[in-house]
Amino acid sequence: MGNKNMSSVLDISNRGYVEAPAGCGKTYLIAETVRDSLGKYLILTHTHSGVQSLKVKLNTLGVSNSRFYIDTLSSFAYRYASAYPKISGMSSNQLDYQDMFHEVFPAAEKFFRSRHGSSILKNSYTAVLVDEYQDCSIEQHKLILAITEILPCIVFGDSLQAIFNFHGSMVEWSTHVTSNFDKIPFQNIPHRWVNAGSAALGEWLLDARMRLIQGLPLNINQPFINRIDPGTDLQKVTRKICSNMASLPLEETIAVLSPDQPRSRYLAQRLGHTYTSIEPIEAPDLFAAAERLDTAVGAQRAYELINFASRCTTKIGTELKSILKRLAVGDIEFKNITKHAEARSVIIDVARSDDPTFMINALNTIKKIGYVHRKDMYYGMIRALNIARISNNKSLRDAVRSSRRLASIVGRYPLKRVISYTLLLKGLEFDHVLITEPEKMSKESLYVALTRGARTLSIISSTNELVPVDDTQTKGRKQQQLSLGI
Repeated sequence: MGNKNMSSVLDISNRGYVEAPAGCGKTYLIAETVRDSLGKYLILTHTHSGVQSLKVKLNTLGVSNSRFYIDTLSSFAYRYASAYPKISGMSSNQLDYQDMFHEVFPAAEKFFRSRHGSSILKNSYTAVLVDEYQDCSIEQHKLILAITEILPCIVFGDSLQAIFNFHGSMVEWSTHVTSNFDKIPFQNIPHRWVNAGSAALGEWLLDARMRLIQGLPLNINQPFINRIDPGTDLQKVTRKICSNMASLPLEETIAVLSPDQPRSRYLAQRLGHTYTSIEPIEAPDLFAAAERLDTAVGAQRAYELINFASRCTTKIGTELKSILKRLAVGDIEFKNITKHAEARSVIIDVARSDDPTFMINALNTIKKIGYVHRKDMYYGMIRALNIARISNNKSLRDAVRSSRRLASIVGRYPLKRVISYTLLLKGLEFDHVLITEPEKMSKESLYVALTRGARTLSIISSTNELVPVDDTQTKGRKQQQLSLGI
């Protein structure tokens, strides 16, 4: 089958799968399937960036919101398992993220295997489309199999983009997918790069995918790839290239990809007013800061708030160093410190009162000292403080939970200049991409990174041949960085 009249996928099989390389129109196929078919579709994926990408495609094709419902698998499972605990057997609706795979997915599976759960799905949707299926855990796979007994279901994915490592075993495309779903033919055309005027890069990426699958090195000495030698100072070269790229027209999007979160955050902090880092939706750092603020009193509360701000904003740690030293020993009498008088005043208010209003004022004031490079975390705290202020007795940690759930529904606001790592940018597209330290990426992460940019691809590497690291070396890191979609 060519990639035309895509509504026919459900005519081929009531339980099928489409495997397609990145940028070849898989997301567009999902949107076309909904547009050209009747009824309402349930569309599931793993990340909020994936939800956002699908919504953009559907809106571009003019598909009415009444024709589909998009959610992450985690959020979808949680919603029904927690709403019907007597049927699902779920013990609590206040689960920590590490409990998701032990309780929520089996509970959701149990619910949808019940007569009531089956009836809800049948009466709500015509069919189910699941994107990024290669990232499913075994528990999620079992949930989808339960749903396929109720509704027609097509799953979409790419085995080389399996970069998640959920708590537990992951699906194997060659066994779990091919044995439970019928293959739907798909023509691999690198639409993303053809449409951007960089067809040669797109064709090279198709070949690169096959080489990575076969365990072969990639030759990046290509006319359409800008390879930069890091020399003896990788960080200096990276900052220089990022600064140069920032001069591109503002309407053009840029992503800088590092092997992991610490490296991307370090780089964002040192690039001044240009780039922003992206936080995992479960925001462990934000929850930890909220817990510390919940228990802190007096000067310690003010200290924790400034300490939080310093991790999100440049200059805070140095500009407010004297105040931090006083607060660390319980001293709030620092009127003789003349620097940043406005900030000093609001910080004293925080030390003297636990009213969230004072903490909001403090964060809005001290951010003027530097540049907020972790916007999602910084403004997420302000949103949570507002929720705590309105709800009176709600703890800040609970307010953060409410805020993050709202963020998961609304989605992220689009960013023009981002620094991140593959887990958080998977499924997103950018005009220009710069990859740093590719030799520290697994073949899956490297492939995802290589395929994010549509117009230009720049790679900082000391060699023309890229050899990915063994996946076992990155597995622990991936599990720690997992962004659950709830």
